[in-house]
Amino acid sequence: MCGRFVQYRGIADYLDVLASDRKIVSGYDNHPIGRYNIAPSTRVSILHSVEDGLRIDPVHWGWALFWAKGKRPDPINARVETVTTGKFFKQLWPNGRALVMADGWYE
Repeated sequence: MCGRFVQYRGIADYLDVLASDRKIVSGYDNHPIGRYNIAPSTRVSILHSVEDGLRIDPVHWGWALFWAKGKRPDPINARVETVTTGKFFKQLWPNGRALVMADGWYE
């Protein structure tokens, strides 16, 4: 059950809570994912900043560099103490951050 989270609302519900004045520059499906147990490798929606505003994209829950694919499960979290220097997340830290909208988290 490690690294599971809950995303059961529609994207518009999360956007209402954020109350951002930035424009959404991508289309999105407001149909809720409705899952109380999202496991790594599930496709989920994330919110991230782009030059024109904010984008919502469906992504694979988990990330790994090309050389690490298939060698171990894709990591879904990192320690804040090592995220800027570790092999896996170092290149993402300066400009690869995104918001994963969630209603709960299981660890």
